Amino acid sequence: MPARASRPTSWTAFTSSSTSRPPLPDDRFAAAASARLGPLAVLHPFPTLLVAAATGAIAAIAGADLARSVALALAMAGFQASIGALNDIHDRSDDEVAKPWKPLPAGRVTFAAARATALGGGLLGFLLSAAAGPAALAIGLIGYGLGVAYDLGLKRTGWGWLAFALALPLVPVYAWVGAAARLPPDTLVVAVMGPLAGLALACANGLVDLERDAVAGGRGVAVRLGRWRATAAIVAADIALVAVAWATSTGERGVTPALVAATVTLAVGAAWSARMAVRWRWLGWQAQAAGVAILAVGWLAGAARAGG
Repeated sequence: MPARASRPTSWTAFTSSSTSRPPLPDDRFAAAASARLGPLAVLHPFPTLLVAAATGAIAAIAGADLARSVALALAMAGFQASIGALNDIHDRSDDEVAKPWKPLPAGRVTFAAARATALGGGLLGFLLSAAAGPAALAIGLIGYGLGVAYDLGLKRTGWGWLAFALALPLVPVYAWVGAAARLPPDTLVVAVMGPLAGLALACANGLVDLERDAVAGGRGVAVRLGRWRATAAIVAADIALVAVAWATSTGERGVTPALVAATVTLAVGAAWSARMAVRWRWLGWQAQAAGVAILAVGWLAGAARAGG
């Protein structure tokens, strides 16, 4: 997804005319990344695999055996892949103009295949969550519903960040309940940290497509706040998130290497999200997501070790 001085003019020219024009440098980066993934791009592999891996790791920390941990990870992967495919289906008309390199407008995936992915992923998540028990199924469906609501309309409003804020804390709760049939330790702390992480991720994700969303008339959180206020929101949310994590990692828990690594990763992600080039903002949101996952796994591992 890098000449900066002429970028607004070039972007206007690109989006107001034929999509056959050569893409901007940032678009060539995004196009190359999408092309490397081929049809798998419709699965949104990075967030899907990251959230699935975090789910499996948290389930293992909660005491699940390998089979249960893998099943919960696959269930989360199904839900995430379904949400990603539905996002591409819903946005296909806009993407033909603003993001012609995405799998549907580029022709690497058919509409039927994307629809089958959305339905199949949701069904996989449902069945594997049901096998983990009614509580895990209910939590999984709530999180999945928030993702669907984001795809179908929330992301075009100023309330898209709320889906992130509400869904993020549900991931460790889902994994823990699915593994141990009880809530994770210090659930109230999780309920505080989750929305902070969700706000930071929503802003970082929005900054990646800031110019495209603004041209398309989107009203997501990054467009409403603007580049610098959205960046400030990321920094503020990250500082609060790390402060809570460190403050609650005292005594027997201690400050783990994972917590230090998460802090550094979040700081790097915030710095990259502040860059002008979309390439760096894309890396910034990925670093933010990785930092949140590392923090969640590391903090819960410390809580479990301390007998939370």
